Amino acid sequence: MSTKHTPGPWRLSNYHYPHSEIVADRGSSDNDSRPGVRLICRTADNGKSPPEFKANARLIAASPCLLEACKEAFKKLSPKGDIKKDFSGHVAMSLLSKAIAKATN
Repeated sequence: MSTKHTPGPWRLSNYHYPHSEIVADRGSSDNDSRPGVRLICRTADNGKSPPEFKANARLIAASPCLLEACKEAFKKLSPKGDIKKDFSGHVAMSLLSKAIAKATN
């Protein structure tokens, strides 16, 4: 399944309240092997407190990871008919845990 967004991982870069940048390392997609970073977005204050602002920026940066964890959890936790023999809630829980940590830490 292909995606229309810039592949992850994304990360918070140049955090200087009230502005920050979300970037992806170039080369994170098969089509881009150039060194450096690709700008995903710039965030602005909009009247939020510094902790809330930084938490919002982290959540944006975690988006590709969260999407992949949700897709994997859906595949693993939504069996069609009989439960699959390779069903692994542990794998799904691990992916979800990592995605949540990235979004909240």
